[in-house]
Amino acid sequence: MLCKAVGYIRRSKKSEAATVSLQEQRQQIEHYCATHDFELVSVVSHDGVSGTKRERFKDIEVALALSHATVLVIYNLDRLARDGDGLMGYLKLLHRRGTNVHETSSGRINLDKALERFTVSVRGAVDEMYAGIISEKTKDALRYKREHKQRYTNLPPFGSAYRDGLLVAHPEEQRALSLLSHYQALGLGARRAQKALQKTGYQGRMGISTLHRLLHTLQNSPPYPQKGG
Repeated sequence: MLCKAVGYIRRSKKSEAATVSLQEQRQQIEHYCATHDFELVSVVSHDGVSGTKRERFKDIEVALALSHATVLVIYNLDRLARDGDGLMGYLKLLHRRGTNVHETSSGRINLDKALERFTVSVRGAVDEMYAGIISEKTKDALRYKREHKQRYTNLPPFGSAYRDGLLVAHPEEQRALSLLSHYQALGLGARRAQKALQKTGYQGRMGISTLHRLLHTLQNSPPYPQKGG
């Protein structure tokens, strides 16, 4: 009788160029299961989710419980987690429960001996460090772009627009910011503020969620200054 297995695939960014694709991970897991006589009953997939988010384990737990699988197959340890403590904690939980974890590149993850546990913990620590370095570099790059008024997001912050790759003031939204500061002082909510903006002939972004966020921010902030075009 074939052992039932659940696969787990993940990528932290929704970009095929940024990491190993979900399709490639799935293919590797399917091939591994076929060559090791595992019945792959389901594959848990997380797209655009950080490896430091431990709540992901809940979806894996549900899949294992529903399928009564005794094997979890992953493409690589860093796909399961990039949080050293979280990785070891979850692997130990699975190990105590009798659920075997297999990595397509190296086979079964063994925690029976101290040296094996140490090796896995070192890999987890290295993956966590690498994730931290990438995060720090990304923050530095975004801060540089913001400070130099360069494009750093697909959607510019409210009150601004992109022009030739640079961040410039959006006159209409700057006007809206001043009006919203006044509306907030009057105690208007997002919907009433939206209607008030419409009456002024405002032409710009004014979705309810956007206005709600701006009004909330303005509660403890000074009024936005009016900027030129």
